[in-house]
Amino acid sequence: MKPPGHAAISIGIGGIVWAVTKSPYSMAAAVATGVAVDLDHLLEYYLWFVKGDNSRVFFLLHSYELLVPCILAGVLSGGDPVVIGVSAAFLGHLLTDQIANPMHPLAYFLTFRALNGFNRAKLIRQPWKELETDFLKLYGAKTILGRFAKGPRGHND
Repeated sequence: MKPPGHAAISIGIGGIVWAVTKSPYSMAAAVATGVAVDLDHLLEYYLWFVKGDNSRVFFLLHSYELLVPCILAGVLSGGDPVVIGVSAAFLGHLLTDQIANPMHPLAYFLTFRALNGFNRAKLIRQPWKELETDFLKLYGAKTILGRFAKGPRGHND
C-alpha cells in the first residue's frame, strides 16, 4: 500500500481510538505510526537504487513480532490511549500491507524473512522490473534517485 492509503487508514484508526479513549493524542499517535512504519523502506531503496543490489529486502519495521512489545506496553501502561493508538495503527499498517502487496503470506514475519536470507525473490511475488516501475511511479522518486545514482542497476528476474 502506498503512503496516502496508509495515512487514510491511520486517520480512520486514530479516529476510532480517539472516540473510544477521548484522547486526541491517540489520534496523533495513530497517524504518525501508521505512516512512519514505511520509513524502513529507505534502506531497501538505498540498497536497490543507489548501491544497485536489489537481491534482498529487510523491511525491519514490517514485522508481526513487533506487535508483542506493543501489546505488552499497552497492558503495562494500563491501556494508555497513545499506546493503544500506536498499537492499533501498527497492526492496521501490517494488515493492509498484507492484503495489498504481492508478498509471500509469511513475509511480514521478520523471522520468516531472516530464515529466507532476506532474499527479495523469495519474499516478494513480483518480478524486479514491475517492482522497479511501481516504485519509480511514486511522487518524487525519480527526482530523489537522480541525485544519488544514474539509475537502477542490479539483478533482474
